[in-house]
Amino acid sequence: IVDFDNNTPPELKVQGVQHLPIYDPAWLEDTLSRDPSVPTAGKRAWILYPLNYVNHFLLKHTKDLTTNDTIIFDSLSMHNDMMLKMIKECEAKEIKNNSYHLWAVYAEWLTLLHTIIKGLPCNFVMICHEDEVRDNETNRLLSLRWLMDGKKFAPRITSFYNNVFRQVRMTDAPTVGAVKPDETAKVEYYWQIQPDPKFQARTTIKTKKRYVKPDYKSFGITG
Repeated sequence: IVDFDNNTPPELKVQGVQHLPIYDPAWLEDTLSRDPSVPTAGKRAWILYPLNYVNHFLLKHTKDLTTNDTIIFDSLSMHNDMMLKMIKECEAKEIKNNSYHLWAVYAEWLTLLHTIIKGLPCNFVMICHEDEVRDNETNRLLSLRWLMDGKKFAPRITSFYNNVFRQVRMTDAPTVGAVKPDETAKVEYYWQIQPDPKFQARTTIKTKKRYVKPDYKSFGITG
């Protein structure tokens, strides 16, 4: 688990699951000091800007993984916030001379990350938070998009993944008008695997069902 959000469930922090708390400078400093594959000259800079280590880890420490292994990246939204901070600080002079430079470098970093991901020998799950696009006058929901800055790369995200799902929270209590569901009602989560006008899902699952249970077993569903 490559953890940017500091929100990994306790049940996943168990023996046999490698947890990389990228948000924690102390963990990062200790890890870099013990990793002989990290260039000595770059260790201090990598503590300040840990995205360098994330790419390094994906390139150098995943070669023995197989399709029986899975990397969970949580999340692209927080990764991008960290990336923007890094670019603004490291490329301040260039950005001052050319405001587009920020977004050009931003897109380059995201392209590099996804090129690395495409070459991994294991399964990869990328989590990204969502952003609602609403009508300014009616507040009607128009569409859902990735919670990330920049316009150049976002439309390309689906091209890097075989499956693009939206996790949906549902309750068995009906909502009437402005009345909220009963808080004691049963709540379940599903994957929305079929596209609709608001979300462009993509799936390899051989079913016409719009929602399936959020479980690896769902990849075997047909019909």
